[in-house]
Amino acid sequence: MPRPLTPPDLTEDQQAAAEHLAEVFAAAEFETWARGGPSLENIPCDPLQPSPDALIARAAYRAAMRAVPVLLSPLVVHVCCLGLPLALWAEQKRVLPAQAETGLRTALTHLGQHFRALAAS
Repeated sequence: MPRPLTPPDLTEDQQAAAEHLAEVFAAAEFETWARGGPSLENIPCDPLQPSPDALIARAAYRAAMRAVPVLLSPLVVHVCCLGLPLALWAEQKRVLPAQAETGLRTALTHLGQHFRALAAS
């Protein structure tokens, strides 16, 4: 289940892109495997033998992240995938909150275009 987002006011398309990426990230089970813990079904997971569904989600995640400008991808992961506050990102990276917000909006616009293109094909 994706975490709730705490970004600034986003357009409907940007919010949808953020939520879609969070869902794909959760389905890929990156965090579960990193912890070496059980999957959502309480079945032990092996990072070397991911489930077919997780492999599909990982491929979708990689494709989505390729649509985001490289310098903005860590910002998107921080906010959308890990559910951490945008203000924390700005503080840690020593950028103005407005710059972080602009970067997030730009990244989510690219993601939205990616997801719309997938839906159209």
